[in-house]
Amino acid sequence: MDPEKFSYSVLMEYPKKTVKPQKYIIPEEGKDWIMKTIDESWRVYKSRFKAQYYTKYDTDEDRLKNRPQHISLEQFKSLIAYWGDEFFPKVKSSSFILVLSHNVLSVIS
Repeated sequence: MDPEKFSYSVLMEYPKKTVKPQKYIIPEEGKDWIMKTIDESWRVYKSRFKAQYYTKYDTDEDRLKNRPQHISLEQFKSLIAYWGDEFFPKVKSSSFILVLSHNVLSVIS
């Protein structure tokens, strides 16, 4: 039997014979902690991203010149407009409290 045909036929039959498993199976006992940890990690990521690509630069022109390449120009322009909006919450750096819990660094304002 031709290996290419065998591989292709097996590949085509695979989705029909299998049930997609859940990506992650999280025990109920740990679900709250895991969700809280993911939330805290996402906040830290967004904070670092903003510091690297927005706060670091004084003008929108500089921000656009130094935008991350994995984000389209139009999306980044929207993000700059969002961060620059007067209604976007402004937090002074002196009001941050760093908390270390469960080996995760979180920022509380």
